[in-house]
Amino acid sequence: MIFNIFKKKGLIQLKELYWPQNTIQWPSSWWPLSEDAELRLALQQELHKEIGPKHPLWGLNPVIFAKSDSNDDVLVHLNNQKFAIVHLLWHGHIDQLPEIFPSTQLLEDENELQHYLDYKQIP
Repeated sequence: MIFNIFKKKGLIQLKELYWPQNTIQWPSSWWPLSEDAELRLALQQELHKEIGPKHPLWGLNPVIFAKSDSNDDVLVHLNNQKFAIVHLLWHGHIDQLPEIFPSTQLLEDENELQHYLDYKQIP
């Protein structure tokens, strides 16, 4: 079902996504979106509205796979096998400062992702 939803909306297909959820130790404020197709779709659509040609994630096919309950941060997997934390703005369009917003922190690999989750999250 979720594959059809993403394909119909013209977004990246989930079969292209690598899921690190088996190796990630999730802190209480973060959770993987593997079971919530509707929320994942809404978040993914907002991300696509906010990312434009000047943003660092442009062309990297960011796919959301986890969400923070503490704020509007989401974790995305990129087509270069890296990850990013993105703070969604929720204004439904590309920002006036498209190279800066939505704010994004790039992470090189699963180890850096785990380190972020363990030490840099908002308590």
